[in-house]
Amino acid sequence: MECPKCKAHNADDAACCSLCYETFKAKPKSAGGGPMMAFGSAATSFEGWVVTGPLVITEKAFYFFIKDIDKLEGGAYGEKIGSRLGGEFGLVGGILGGVAGAMVDQAAEGEPQYRPGKVVYEQTSGIVDQCQKVLGDAPDIVSCREYFAFQKSEMQELALGFLGGLSVKTRYLTLEVAGIDATDKLSGFLSMRGYPLQK
Repeated sequence: MECPKCKAHNADDAACCSLCYETFKAKPKSAGGGPMMAFGSAATSFEGWVVTGPLVITEKAFYFFIKDIDKLEGGAYGEKIGSRLGGEFGLVGGILGGVAGAMVDQAAEGEPQYRPGKVVYEQTSGIVDQCQKVLGDAPDIVSCREYFAFQKSEMQELALGFLGGLSVKTRYLTLEVAGIDATDKLSGFLSMRGYPLQK
């Protein structure tokens, strides 16, 4: 077996490259080869975050590719405490305030987050081959490092917005998706594939 990363020759049953230690994994059966629909730039909001990037919808799942992530409402508790301590006690207070602020944010939110929790992130390189037929509609897929997906079986309700957009309710979160047009086409696609689309 030839390593895809460094091109070194390895045994056929090798789990990783003997030269660069690249792991040899089977490609995940993610998007599949069936019908799919893509939107070049969707904005998906949930849990106080907005994720922008291409959206691909297949017969079995929604794939949200990550081009950019922004937090809508930051951990302001720590910032407020930190700025108050800094303002009242000068430079030393500012340093202590920053430490206290970080501790408060960590206690308030658990592990500090730089991206949304409650979703599983996958490498785009593992699915890009299966998305070849929609790259014309969503060329930014190849520049996105990661994506997250929701299987049709996880979805409880989908609702198209009056002025566009889509609401996706899963067992454990609700996502609002903007930047989706062609609602009639999308509605037909989702209905034909058995998604729980509300009329």
